[in-house]
Amino acid sequence: MKLESNDELLSQELTKSWTREEEWYMFYDNPRNNGCEILYTVDENGINPSGNIKFLASDKDWGMGADHPIVWYHDVGKGRAFYSAIGHKGSSFQEQNHLKMLENAIRYVSLFDN
Repeated sequence: MKLESNDELLSQELTKSWTREEEWYMFYDNPRNNGCEILYTVDENGINPSGNIKFLASDKDWGMGADHPIVWYHDVGKGRAFYSAIGHKGSSFQEQNHLKMLENAIRYVSLFDN
């Protein structure tokens, strides 16, 4: 994964790149197109975007292409939202970068003063 955001609070103490085993989600709509700011993206060159569904449609590319957001955030009315599609394994919650990202996210959503 690659850190994209320059938000001082959300990117504080996070690594610029992050290699991990994960169940990578593919999204029908890119959150960037819906006004979301992206924290991390996935490099699809290192994953199989067709996953384990080849028996359903072996000729279909289920990936998102060059722009594959996996963690994002945005303002919602007078609040804030943070979304992460990582952390499927329990061991994820022992990774310092994952824990720091969640800590930053909690502070980010709780400090909105509009």
